[in-house]
Amino acid sequence: MEVIAWVIGPVFPCPIHYLARMARTELRTRIMTSLVGVPLVVGVFWLGGWILSFFVLLLCLQAVRELTYFYRAKGVGHSHAFVLPYVAALPLCAGLPHGSHLHLTRGGVDFFHVWGGLTILWLMALLLRELFSARDQILASIGASLLAGILATLPFVSLVALDQVLPMASRRPIMLAFLFATWATDTFAYFGGRFLGRHKLFERASPKKTVEGFLVGLAGACVVGALSARWLGHGLMWDGLALGLLLGLVGPAGDLLESRLKRDAGLKDSANVLPGHGGVLDRFDSWIFSAPLAYLLAWLGWLG
Repeated sequence: MEVIAWVIGPVFPCPIHYLARMARTELRTRIMTSLVGVPLVVGVFWLGGWILSFFVLLLCLQAVRELTYFYRAKGVGHSHAFVLPYVAALPLCAGLPHGSHLHLTRGGVDFFHVWGGLTILWLMALLLRELFSARDQILASIGASLLAGILATLPFVSLVALDQVLPMASRRPIMLAFLFATWATDTFAYFGGRFLGRHKLFERASPKKTVEGFLVGLAGACVVGALSARWLGHGLMWDGLALGLLLGLVGPAGDLLESRLKRDAGLKDSANVLPGHGGVLDRFDSWIFSAPLAYLLAWLGWLG
């Protein structure tokens, strides 16, 4: 890379020398992690079912652990022992129809029944726990517990629900198109912002993100979503385009929200479990809004 930069650097000085620097630093680590992680995640999304449910369970448990770090950094205590069972139970209960032959229809058992029932029971137990706790700041504790429980589950468990509600013929193409469009949003936005970025998108949340990066990411998500859905499933190009548009528009909002949470906690990364990428919340923050909305579109019959 350095030799190439020396030879053709005078012709294309900025991009070549920039790529040469990136090759020696964080980009190399990110690529190595991706080489291991991408085939694994693609396989999980392809298989779906209980495999996806257990994968989501691991994501949820790590996410709640990372959120606990946020609160510890802020000096806010919460009922972690009451949050953890909810976070562990929801992904598995959301996958029950896979093993019990329950069909996710509007007149039967669906994600809203599972999520609503468990959440009501959890809320009652949590509020009773805080009622009799010895903490002085129960307002902060209840708020922290609620955010940890919801933010660590809803984005990921929505994928289990999406996997179940989609018709069998379009399940794999739509799930993989969702995954590929997610990566396209992040990748295109990253390089678009690096090479073309001039105008800040939302500096208070993330000083490095730019309007140009957002637009390039949106375009990349639409193209990759449409092409991957068209390639994997006949007649699903428009569904893939809709997914790409959804991810390109609301995916960055999840990224910005997670950035604001980290800045408030004074942390650079949510964790270091994924070298070069940070933690689960760092890597999958774009699902905070996009995954629940994708499930709603599929549940309404507008996707797949």
